[in-house]
Amino acid sequence: MVARLIHRGATLKATTLKILVLALLSGIAQASGPGPAPDFVPPQILANQPCKEHILNSVAVEPGDWPSQARGREVRAFVIVGYDLEPSGRASNIRILQSEPNRTFDAVTLENFSRTTFATGISAVSCRHVASYASVRRP
Repeated sequence: MVARLIHRGATLKATTLKILVLALLSGIAQASGPGPAPDFVPPQILANQPCKEHILNSVAVEPGDWPSQARGREVRAFVIVGYDLEPSGRASNIRILQSEPNRTFDAVTLENFSRTTFATGISAVSCRHVASYASVRRP
């Protein structure tokens, strides 16, 4: 039987909690999504994200999906994705414009970005999205 823990009214399975603890202890954490802007991405890059307001749902990249060369290491990376927005709410012409370090997170970012949902009825070209990744290696 799986023990259940109660936290703020939500029930978590002990196995889920163990996975979360292991991820935190291994030093893997993603700095993408809501929250403070990562300090390692130049401010002018973060400020230049046309169409950002049309993103309805951005899917987070799980640490287990990171490229093997980035797992278990200290990482500070970002990828700039270029895309056009179709009135149907889908992105088209998705491409990597820049990545630091070069190409490390390109494939996982493109795969993840293809699952992003957008507002419908909007048509735009030359949109940009910045995905950032950060982790700290613990001794």
